[in-house]
Amino acid sequence: VKRELGQRFGQNAIGTQGFEVVSTFEPETQKFAELTLSRHLLELDALMGYRGPVARVDMTDPVWDQRFLSVENPSDFDKWQTALVLEVRNHRAGIVLDNGRMGRLTLQDVKWARKYSNGEKIHPLPWRVSDVVSVGDVILVEPLSGATASPIFDDTTPDLNRMAQRLRTRVNEKRSDLPTAPRYRLRQNPELNGSVVILDAKSSQVKAMVGGYSASQSAFNRATQAQRQPGSTIKPFVVLTALENGYRGWSTLKDEEMTLTLKGGEIWTPKNAGGGFWGEMSMEQALVHSKNVPLVNLYYQLGHEKLNKTFEGLNLYDDYINTPSVVLGANETSLLRLTAAYGALANGGTYREPTTIASVRDTHGELIYASNNDLTVDCLATAFCHRNEETSVASYKAVQRLKTILRKGMEEGTGKNVNKLLSETVYGKTGTTNGSRDAWFVGFTDDVVVGVFVGYD
Repeated sequence: VKRELGQRFGQNAIGTQGFEVVSTFEPETQKFAELTLSRHLLELDALMGYRGPVARVDMTDPVWDQRFLSVENPSDFDKWQTALVLEVRNHRAGIVLDNGRMGRLTLQDVKWARKYSNGEKIHPLPWRVSDVVSVGDVILVEPLSGATASPIFDDTTPDLNRMAQRLRTRVNEKRSDLPTAPRYRLRQNPELNGSVVILDAKSSQVKAMVGGYSASQSAFNRATQAQRQPGSTIKPFVVLTALENGYRGWSTLKDEEMTLTLKGGEIWTPKNAGGGFWGEMSMEQALVHSKNVPLVNLYYQLGHEKLNKTFEGLNLYDDYINTPSVVLGANETSLLRLTAAYGALANGGTYREPTTIASVRDTHGELIYASNNDLTVDCLATAFCHRNEETSVASYKAVQRLKTILRKGMEEGTGKNVNKLLSETVYGKTGTTNGSRDAWFVGFTDDVVVGVFVGYD
């Protein structure tokens, strides 16, 4: 919000003008987006396997207890704690937590922790706890039912030496309790990251924005600052350009092998995901099944001038683009800009710049900026009030035709797995880049537009 205020009114105005600012964010929606993104990033990251302990402690070291207690907890979750592995058997491991409590891990609690695949083949799940952890591992754990995360050390200002001495004493006293100690689940912070943007479809107000898994671990906002290749999520705007220029859903496009010589002499042979060619297909089929080669042919039929007019109206890119790979999403943009472009589809062809500010009033209570539709009249009545500008980028008829194709793509094409999870009619498009380095979904109803990005930094 502060960043946008600076862009609209100048950095000096923020601290000196006495603005009264109402933001567009909805706390419940924001919290939902944060929790949902982190939960799914954790699940996806776990599928790739376990990257190993947070740290290692030599248990023969006379000050092993101090070494363990000095390891910083890297998690943002209150219930996640660091734990030291004290003993390991085939089907269980005994641990002590950084609060001095004893615990155990069963095979079920570490079953997800296959060998890390690093984006290559997925390894099999472990058969034994000893396949996952070793004595001296410092790990992250989460308490299960019956376990507790509350501390037993009651020091107001903990002293490392005193805590370490008490920890050693407690471990020696409680080792016999390990087989019946409360259970904990092995955890790890995800290496995978992502972002979410939720916009009001009519006003393009930002209702929620999540810039990554953890703001404390990385202040980088992947929704606004990350420039990534949008992949196939750009294709609807290529088809929209065609629909605006006399094409129809049944217009025929060639899908056959082609070799292109690009500027600078580079040879490029575009391929379809999964390989193979269909010979000829309709433009509708090309978008529904997200075929690459027909879209490249469409690029040459339309020309870069028409495409850039669409991209410029939607504020998708900063630069003029005249390379055919743009229709496959090879040029970088941000999740916020991409989601706002889909907002124009939800809004019948009218683009509004995304905003985090609902209204701004000066020290006299005069309205000087408004993005709320219900404040339009008040804003027009004030000489110095600015509204969120809108631009017509496509005809209502072309947008409706595109929506029909996008809906078919959700029901029959690349979006059908997403569609199974949704309880209402959603128009949208999936997107991935080479090697699945980036994965996207942007979808919309008449009321809301949601953009999601997942990828490695």
